[in-house]
Amino acid sequence: MICNMCTIILFLFLMFSVTTFGQELNADTTFTEYHEGLLWKYIKHNGTIIGSTCYKSRDKYGKYYQLRIFIYNESNDFFVFHPEYISATITTKRNRVKSLLVYSYDKYMRKIEHKQKWSMALNEFAVGFNSGMAAHKSAHVRGWSPRTGFYSGTVNYYDYGAAISSNIQGAMYLDDLQERYDEDRVIKSRGYLKICTIRPVEYIIGYINIKRKSGKLLNVSIPVNNKVYNFCWNLQERY
Repeated sequence: MICNMCTIILFLFLMFSVTTFGQELNADTTFTEYHEGLLWKYIKHNGTIIGSTCYKSRDKYGKYYQLRIFIYNESNDFFVFHPEYISATITTKRNRVKSLLVYSYDKYMRKIEHKQKWSMALNEFAVGFNSGMAAHKSAHVRGWSPRTGFYSGTVNYYDYGAAISSNIQGAMYLDDLQERYDEDRVIKSRGYLKICTIRPVEYIIGYINIKRKSGKLLNVSIPVNNKVYNFCWNLQERY
């Protein structure tokens, strides 16, 4: 991915640093390209190049429009990028425009943690219930009594050894589940866009999730260095 993005940067630099049809590209300039099967759209303004692609994504925490964003600062000044200010709307098939929830890094992590806590609570209940059931056992007994003669029946009893073994196994399962949840949060955080400073001749690339709803047009506004870059995705064509 790093080598591929270096190729993109070199290509962008060549595209926007030379003249086209004998005219210097001073005004806002846009172009598109396909990269690894995805359509990328680019906008250049005042030494800043913004690229974006969008596709459907889903995981065990939800369904999204996943937006990958590329920002290249070819100016001599640095600026701070605030991904939490990204906004999105969707145009429905009835031509109604509705706002969509854009998950900032903090919102997305809270969403994951919330679902993980519910899952842990349900698993803890199941482990406790199964441990209790494992300790309660029954046995069929037969015998002879001088008072009643021969008899047979079922005896219920509590097996402390089984309870301890079940509790140990349950605790190990919950510890393993918690480790997997912790690792999952680390994986999900990799590449997710956070506030950052972009220095001269530097770039960033990452992704952000938008809550998915059905519609025909997805409009995304990305504020970068005091300018809002607007990208429109035709969902009917792309999906």
